[in-house]
Amino acid sequence: MRRGRAFRDNPDDLGELDESRVDVLIVGGMASGSTQMEMADAYSEAAVELIDSAMASGDQWRLVYPILYLCRHALELYLKSIIQHAEPQHNLEPLVKQVENVLREQLGESLPINLRADLLTLASIDPDGQCFRYPTNRKGDMIMLPGEYWVSLTDLQQLMEVMGSGIKKAYDRLGLPY
Repeated sequence: MRRGRAFRDNPDDLGELDESRVDVLIVGGMASGSTQMEMADAYSEAAVELIDSAMASGDQWRLVYPILYLCRHALELYLKSIIQHAEPQHNLEPLVKQVENVLREQLGESLPINLRADLLTLASIDPDGQCFRYPTNRKGDMIMLPGEYWVSLTDLQQLMEVMGSGIKKAYDRLGLPY
């Protein structure tokens, strides 16, 4: 049975707000304004926790699309954080190429081969960021992934951790402001 509304205005008297409660939080207003990196980290952490939960439950298949969506979105945000002024698009392939250019031109480095391969595979599976979010496209046609893929959830967790730490190292070396 529901106790009340999930979304409410803040209490008039913030003294009513018990900060020890872990079941409520404030979003919007002064609680807005995450950076691209912070948001990428949040999606990445949520994906890693959901992977742990899925593996513990034994029902990984039920959570695979939300997991893949969270991972894909985090990876997109990580890539865009390096590019800084990325064009508004969701296709990972051009973002990967732009990040490779930044790394090569400014740091004389490249993406690790396995990381690049995973990013480009994800880009080919879900080029517009819709496949893991919706069962149908705007026309109502069923969205079918272009092939079948073996997804190691353990390796996916490691991909998220490597991507997050690697992007932060590159970010620091590039002197980009957080």
